Amino acid sequence: MEDIRLIYGNYLGITFFLKRGTLIPTNKVQLVFNKCVFEFTNEELVICYHTIKNALKTLSSNSRIAKKNVITVVFPIKKDKEFYFMFQELKALEDLIKGTLFSLNYKTIFNPISNH
Repeated sequence: MEDIRLIYGNYLGITFFLKRGTLIPTNKVQLVFNKCVFEFTNEELVICYHTIKNALKTLSSNSRIAKKNVITVVFPIKKDKEFYFMFQELKALEDLIKGTLFSLNYKTIFNPISNH
């Protein structure tokens, strides 16, 4: 397990850095979520976080969509694939990415830029 450095985890997933080969660790975050594996750069994680936040915002503002329905999310960096989530799964993925970014010192994305 020396080749894995855990970043963050919750009840549906974990994120970690994986050492490739014998010398050089990769700069990409490995994300395992609900039996799916993804590899993201830090910038791609930020994009995914905002995509999920927008999807959740749309859901909460649309009273016709029940929170128990399956939600389709297309991440901008994985445009060739659609992902389907239950509402609670999407919330757990949001938590996983938010916790990962926090652990990686990306605190600024959680504080909206204030207008002067």
